[in-house]
Amino acid sequence: MLYHPAFPSDDFDTNFVRNHFQPSVLQPTPSPELAQLAAFLLGEQKGAGAATASNGAAAGGAAVPVSNWKKNRLAR
Repeated sequence: MLYHPAFPSDDFDTNFVRNHFQPSVLQPTPSPELAQLAAFLLGEQKGAGAATASNGAAAGGAAVPVSNWKKNRLAR
């Protein structure tokens, strides 16, 4: 945007983006590789919660401290 000729010449207003840019330029389609990476990372993030034991221990790791609020909720 800063390199557009209208910007440094002070020839712009609050409609600058609507007047000078197409939606396809503003929201490019991600590459297949980026989409795969995003899906993988989302799966890893969701999988991290599922790999926690009932005592709060991560798979293969030490127990994670549980707050008293959660202990009281789990006790009911």
